[in-house]
Amino acid sequence: MLDATYRLLSEHDEVSPEDVIAEMGEGTDPDHVKRALAQLYRGGRIGGQDYQQVDWPISIEATEKGLQEAAGWPKPGAAGGDQLELLLRLLDDKIAAPETPPEEKTRLQRVRDSLGGAGRDIIVGVLSNFIAKQTGASG
Repeated sequence: MLDATYRLLSEHDEVSPEDVIAEMGEGTDPDHVKRALAQLYRGGRIGGQDYQQVDWPISIEATEKGLQEAAGWPKPGAAGGDQLELLLRLLDDKIAAPETPPEEKTRLQRVRDSLGGAGRDIIVGVLSNFIAKQTGASG
């Protein structure tokens, strides 16, 4: 549900519960979606305008917490190792993709080997410092 909502929010500033229901696909129970949206709203994973007579927001907006969970935004105090693991997975996906040309796969594999090898501690430190600066956390 959160992923479907943030797919929509990646293209629009705000969306409606009906947009999320449509994004979830045919056969989706609207009442189930609205209850889930109410929980996401109360948990701070989505924001927006609410209406006193319903528990879910009638207009849904992104929140920092939701973006951290659904879109991989850095979390305050997050270890750079988490971000490095994400980068390594993204490189693996690109290397494995059939549409990636062989010469690009070779270059990507060299980068991946460097990041995953002896340079790991250096990269983790750099990423940790970067995340701390971006999120305002001390580090």
